[in-house]
Amino acid sequence: MDYREYPLSKLLQNRKIFAVFDEEFQKGTWLDVTALLGSDSTINQLYRDGTVPRETLDTIVQRLSK
Repeated sequence: MDYREYPLSKLLQNRKIFAVFDEEFQKGTWLDVTALLGSDSTINQLYRDGTVPRETLDTIVQRLSK
């Protein structure tokens, strides 16, 4: 599965993945991860539209790739 193309509403149902997003979002203190729970956007779409800072997404992608 390419998690970068998986809808966030499904991806964030996984507790470990949710925790990664939550930890990184809290570092930026700009968005609560629960705002994405109903989103059909993907990580790649977030990169394209700039909703989430690229640095935050880079860290999330790096952590999920481990």
